[in-house]
Amino acid sequence: LLDWTYSPFVAAFFGFWSGRRDTDKGKPVRIVMFDAMQWRQDLPQLSHITLCRPHFSLIEPFALGNERALPQQSLASITNMDDIEEYIRLQEKQNNKSYLQAFDLDADERIDVLRMLSLMGISPGSMFPGLEGVCHEYRDRNFGPEEW
Repeated sequence: LLDWTYSPFVAAFFGFWSGRRDTDKGKPVRIVMFDAMQWRQDLPQLSHITLCRPHFSLIEPFALGNERALPQQSLASITNMDDIEEYIRLQEKQNNKSYLQAFDLDADERIDVLRMLSLMGISPGSMFPGLEGVCHEYRDRNFGPEEW
């Protein structure tokens, strides 16, 4: 399974919030956009990975028992392919369509982006309901989202 979100803002939050290591300095934060609607129209979707034919299918998990699904606007993919990107690129070529795009954002904008997202209500407290989110939110508000 691979997690996705319907929101580019939630994707930016996870891209910037996850923290940067010294080895990542200078590398951009990459947001990948997948055209789920077009993919579903063009290719049959399956919910089992035991089928023999290659597939990459999108599923929307129930929010019951998953308190993060709604705030994260989650979507998941299920596949039996080893190289998902190669499979998607093959389908793009066969269908003469573009399903996958990548956007690189300047990692040096991390603090400003996280502050703006927080003003939009996208913060650790909203993305991680429960004690974990409260602790991360408290840390960010009192010590700042600098390098941890």
